[in-house]
Amino acid sequence: MSNVRSQSIRSTVAAALAMTDQGLISGSNFVVSIVLARELTPADYGVFGIAFSFYLLAVVVQDALILEPFTVFGSPICLAERKPYMGTLVRWHFKASAALFLIAAALLFSAYVDAKTQVLLTCLSSAVLAIPFVLLYWLERRAVYMSPNPQIGALVALVYSGCILMGLGFIIRGHHLTPTSPFLLMAIASIFCAGILKTFSRHHCNQPHRGEEVASLHWSYGKWALLSQILTWAPANVLIWSAGLSHGTSHAGELKAIFNLVLPLQQILTALQLIILPYCARVVSRNGIAAIKKEVPRITALFAIISASYWLPLWCFAPQLLHFVYRDSYAELASQIPLLAVTSIASSVSWGPIIGFRAAQQPSAVLVTYLVMNGSAVALGIPCLWIASTRGAMLSLAVAATASVPTAFFLYRQLINLRGPIATIQARDPGSHGQLSTSQD
Repeated sequence: MSNVRSQSIRSTVAAALAMTDQGLISGSNFVVSIVLARELTPADYGVFGIAFSFYLLAVVVQDALILEPFTVFGSPICLAERKPYMGTLVRWHFKASAALFLIAAALLFSAYVDAKTQVLLTCLSSAVLAIPFVLLYWLERRAVYMSPNPQIGALVALVYSGCILMGLGFIIRGHHLTPTSPFLLMAIASIFCAGILKTFSRHHCNQPHRGEEVASLHWSYGKWALLSQILTWAPANVLIWSAGLSHGTSHAGELKAIFNLVLPLQQILTALQLIILPYCARVVSRNGIAAIKKEVPRITALFAIISASYWLPLWCFAPQLLHFVYRDSYAELASQIPLLAVTSIASSVSWGPIIGFRAAQQPSAVLVTYLVMNGSAVALGIPCLWIASTRGAMLSLAVAATASVPTAFFLYRQLINLRGPIATIQARDPGSHGQLSTSQD
């Protein structure tokens, strides 16, 4: 009984720390995005939005192929085995970073050659340069929250947020704010904070797990998760690109401005998932897939209540909210908030089954859910955007998100009756280098 109570206390503390960490980082990113929308012209803000969408694409690739499998497979194993596992992932990260630096150099050269797209290409190159440093910090963060000292992650997140906000303040005061400024700030803050976390994690890149076996496990899980994550990324970001192509970067700035309103809720739910997913993965590992049956309805109800509570005041006071946040730059977007609220609430309801799918190592079910919700959103959204501008895009998102809810729960009912092997990373025997295996439900 005492062990159960102790584990419950540790889980509660870890959840609070993860939410604090996520709140600090998402809060600073949200403030930066709002300040840019207020200080830059809609056209320049649209340039930032397009570059930021490329940055987010790199984030979802890392999350699908590295972070999410690491959370699922790394949670059940002991700390001693997790350190060399982490070392393998860091080695992969450095190899990918070299390719990103080459891409950034090519973009900078293109910006020098083509004066017409110089602002956009320069902003894109700064985003690509920032990506390796930011993603290394995110990888170190995830390892810390799976360690016995998760409070370190929250403290370092406070440092990261402080660096971002102070740097932004200095840039604005010196009248040097441009669309590239946030990416440079993120890179500098991430280098510093990743270094701090590395001193605590002490993983060893020269003593990794068998790289080919870890790669096989990550790819078998991540190839489905990658498609799902790209489908998650696609609706808002593809629509921003399409708005820039069809109506100019100022319309891309409008879409980025209204999508900003979802960010605080999205980050709250993401913070909860960082704690809930490892817990559900342990439940499935110990008791089989059917054990997730009790957890998914609770997760769904929690996410739905949080989402509805968030959107109710925003819906009721939309004009006042937009004036407060953006001054008068985007006042005409108030009529789009109800559609955005419907989209967000429906998506939140789908998160319960999706977390269950991930914990049960069924990323193909996640893919089908996202294909219905986000694939249809892109397919409908692009022509609706071209025909009816912003309102057409928002309507297509609401329809697609609502359609995903019955799909997710239909697949969930199939999942709880499933029997099959669960992949794990087992502890090393003396003299071995660790091995991957599957355990039967």
